[in-house]
Amino acid sequence: MCGRFVVATPLMTIFEYFDIHDPRIADLPPRYNVAPTTPIPIVRDTSEARVCEAASWGFTPSWAKSRDDGPRPINARGETVAESRLFRRAYEQRRCLIPADGYYEWQAGSGTRKQPYYIHREDGQLLAFAGIWEAWHEGQEDGVTSAAIITTPANAAMTELHDRMPLILEPDDWDAWLLGDDPGELLRPAPAGVLTWYPVDPAVGNTRNDGPQLIEPITEH
Repeated sequence: MCGRFVVATPLMTIFEYFDIHDPRIADLPPRYNVAPTTPIPIVRDTSEARVCEAASWGFTPSWAKSRDDGPRPINARGETVAESRLFRRAYEQRRCLIPADGYYEWQAGSGTRKQPYYIHREDGQLLAFAGIWEAWHEGQEDGVTSAAIITTPANAAMTELHDRMPLILEPDDWDAWLLGDDPGELLRPAPAGVLTWYPVDPAVGNTRNDGPQLIEPITEH
């Protein structure tokens, strides 16, 4: 599962890391507490170039009568995405990468409040979540692009925190995800050792809180 994440790396660095030829975002401030419905950067391939543009986090299918017509899921399960009526067409035709510095997961502690953890790559590089995107009312005044993150069962190390995790792709797999006819073999958990984590302030649980202090490590009580 992925319910909150961080995109704090400057856009120019994201463009360089993902080899973006057509940047379509002029400004996106650093966010340390990205929540559902927040604009996020997505990376996708057109027939001409790899582009980076903004999307709303929370999937709206093109056939929805309105954006309030049913849920706007932020995650899509890798085990069922290829057969899902909601996600199938996007999985077949509109896959993307979602850049992130890290994400949060909560674990029940000894008290009543759950303890959040900040999860990031061990090597310090950006994460590339596998995602799907959709255009709703494309070309119209109320049109919007939306996206969801693909999730998989957690690897053995991550089960300490949660039974699911985002689908994390390595650079060698990006083209296969964005352009491949059948990316099913990529729908697997990241290997052990890719991620590391530490406890952070429970203040991240409030979506109104933001800033680099949210990813500072704390001592667990």
